[in-house]
Amino acid sequence: LLTCGTVASELAVLAPTYVAALPADPGGGSVEYAYDAPAVADGQDYVLRAQIESTTQSSLATDIDGADVFNCNCDDNDGVDPDGNRYFCVQP
Repeated sequence: LLTCGTVASELAVLAPTYVAALPADPGGGSVEYAYDAPAVADGQDYVLRAQIESTTQSSLATDIDGADVFNCNCDDNDGVDPDGNRYFCVQP
C-alpha cells in the first residue's frame, strides 16, 4: 500500500514497462502529487491528488473532499478562504 505523497518513488517501477516515462513536475517540484488505494487493492478504486498552485480555484468545489481518502488528505475548503492545502482529488 502506498502512502499518500510518494508518487515519484513508488510509481517509478512502472517505467518503461507500463509507461514510457513518468512525467516530471514542470514547476520544479514545488507542488505535491499523490496516489493511494485501499488496503485490498484490485486496481479499480484509488485516489489521485494534486496540490493546486492558485490560491483560489473553482475546480476545488467539484472534487473529492475529506481528511482521509485512502490515507490522502483531500481537504481544500472548496477554494474558498484556502488554508494552504488546495488539494484537488479524483476517484474513478
